Amino acid sequence: MQKTLTYHYQNLHQIPELDNQLPKTQEYILSHLPDCEITIIENGGILAYYHKKQETTIALRCEMDALPIQEQTNLPYQSTHTNCMHACAHDAHMAILLTLAQQIPYIESTSNILFIFEYAEETYGGAKYIIQHPKYQDYNIHSIYGLHIWPNLPKKIITSQHLMATSCEVMITIHGTSSHIANIDNQMDANEIACHFLKQASIQQKNFIIRFGIIKGGTAPNIISNQTTLHGSIRALTIEHLEFAKKYLWQLSTLYMMRYSNIIEINFTEGYPPLINTLELVPPNIDILPLSYFTAESFGYYLQNKKGLYVLLGTAQDISLHSPQFIVPLDILSIGYQYFLQLIKAEVAL
Repeated sequence: MQKTLTYHYQNLHQIPELDNQLPKTQEYILSHLPDCEITIIENGGILAYYHKKQETTIALRCEMDALPIQEQTNLPYQSTHTNCMHACAHDAHMAILLTLAQQIPYIESTSNILFIFEYAEETYGGAKYIIQHPKYQDYNIHSIYGLHIWPNLPKKIITSQHLMATSCEVMITIHGTSSHIANIDNQMDANEIACHFLKQASIQQKNFIIRFGIIKGGTAPNIISNQTTLHGSIRALTIEHLEFAKKYLWQLSTLYMMRYSNIIEINFTEGYPPLINTLELVPPNIDILPLSYFTAESFGYYLQNKKGLYVLLGTAQDISLHSPQFIVPLDILSIGYQYFLQLIKAEVAL
């Protein structure tokens, strides 16, 4: 089995593609799936359904897309696509599920099995559209499972209830008055107000974080800015904590408008929902830790209306995901494979 896992992983690693533009990746997966019911979603995602003549279905999901990164590993099977790399282990996730799919005809199961190959996880989250697809809704899915390879953790599988955060972008526009710096008296400098606002708005607590990555204001070095924008992000472990963070920004903006007699606009753009696991589905040999990340993951969409479990598989590497030097240790693949195989055989979903 290790030979097959390595074969698929190295082949997929060489053909990374972005977003929902995944023709080579899709072709590779389809060419290696054994006979099953295939549904193509938006020319990117794939649903591979194996009917075991059972009433319910368990779903296993992996991601297909890569990142706009130039690989720097010098491996013989490194990316053949310029400025495109599987630096987030999606190639390994696909290899694990593709290898398992090839064994499904020989595995007895009391559930039907649905393999989800998701597109655009790194951008807008194909999961949002997959769960809306009529075919997905027809499969009577009881529960769904996912896995992410994760550096900086021991070589084992772990999980927690509130594993990953919901995401929300925020755009704050602060209005002031424009004038020459020589005539600054009684003027409202939007840049100055923004600096004070930024300091108070950027906070981190146990369950949520607010940070700003972009600040834009002013038109000339000797002219006071009449409009400054702060573009940032909120990450929260629950929807309740997200709403608390939003309320905090609204209250802060109201305070500043009273103080400076100006106008502040706030706009929120919702991102992925929180990833909250169903702990009753955790197999007895998997560690449940009090571990949460402010990383966002589109797997949260599946968990909005289904039971499910998302786990992390450590690689014991001192490197981060999205690094141009990141590569998955080959021995990790079999651990992931055995985990999913265990789920099917043990029928933890039922």
